[in-house]
Amino acid sequence: MPLSSLRHQRHFSDSVLLSCAPGERHDLGLIAFGLALRTRGFRILYLGADTPIESVAQTARAARPHVVVVSAVSAERFKEIDGALRELAAEYPVYLGGAGATAVGGEFPTLTGDPVEEADRFAALTQ
Repeated sequence: MPLSSLRHQRHFSDSVLLSCAPGERHDLGLIAFGLALRTRGFRILYLGADTPIESVAQTARAARPHVVVVSAVSAERFKEIDGALRELAAEYPVYLGGAGATAVGGEFPTLTGDPVEEADRFAALTQ
């Protein structure tokens, strides 16, 4: 079955900016999440591993994504950029992903499960 037949009704109008927190090198889960979102009709802007939060903010301002997702395995990565995440969340919806997001708390929505299941949940939440 071709990927095009798996796409949902979004027509790539909603973009999602994906990045790993500064210092975070584990990006495989984020890549899988991005691919799953792509098959659900989202346009993906992928910045990759170890992305300075300033670069995430600059890209968000230039690209104007529907949502920003920052991922990390360790909660320490999020704690180090807490202020910058709050500033970014004042402009865009910010989700935290990865195992580190479970320890951060409830201020930001989290995506901590299986990447494909989380893509389904994310798509339902953002319709």
